[in-house]
Amino acid sequence: MSSKLRSFTEDLLERVGTALSELLAHQVSFKRGQISAFDEEAFSPFGDFVACLSGAVTGAHEGTLYVAFDLPRVIVLGALLEMVPPDGIAERLAEPAFDEERADAFEEVGNILVGKVDEAIRDNLGEEKIHTKKGDTLTGTPGEVYARITEGGDYYCLEATVEIEGQESGPVRFLFHPPLVEEGFKADPEVTAWRLATAVEQEAEAAEGEVAAATEGTEEAAEGGVARAAAGGAEAEESEGG
Repeated sequence: MSSKLRSFTEDLLERVGTALSELLAHQVSFKRGQISAFDEEAFSPFGDFVACLSGAVTGAHEGTLYVAFDLPRVIVLGALLEMVPPDGIAERLAEPAFDEERADAFEEVGNILVGKVDEAIRDNLGEEKIHTKKGDTLTGTPGEVYARITEGGDYYCLEATVEIEGQESGPVRFLFHPPLVEEGFKADPEVTAWRLATAVEQEAEAAEGEVAAATEGTEEAAEGGVARAAAGGAEAEESEGG
């Protein structure tokens, strides 16, 4: 990973964690994972529900970014904002639901979170004209949310884990549209290794290589079989002649 991309993601997670800790009066931190092409497997730890905050990026790298949480983390973040005591949080987690009241609380948390994402992008990309404004929140099953996100094209996925004081940790996914990452760090040669188009080309080449190898192996096996059959026939003729 390039040093600039690592600095950006580390700064992003630190800013978001600090802001939410201050907002919720509980320690919140984000542990960084890998960044890779976004596919449906990225939502596999989320269970049956995903709530995905969105941010509309304007300026040099226009597009939409997303931050996805699972239902337990959505409930906990909203409950802490409402200053619900631990017993009350446990009750909500026992019967998790994303109703209007909990959606409103999560949106308030989302406003702060997207604001910090905006700051991290602008400060690390060095583009004063870049601005990120919170958009609509996508909710539904992982498959439904994945389909809606990828309607807009390919994405990079930063896998992370959120740790909230007094609660279990859970998965978070930061999804970036390619121009935001690739163009912003185009001076870093390593970024080219993550280009989605390149990844697809590499997979296609690998698949072609596997097919070619399998075909070659089949042809060799067939040729070997013919040779063995011919040799067997010759031996039989010699036996009959003897």
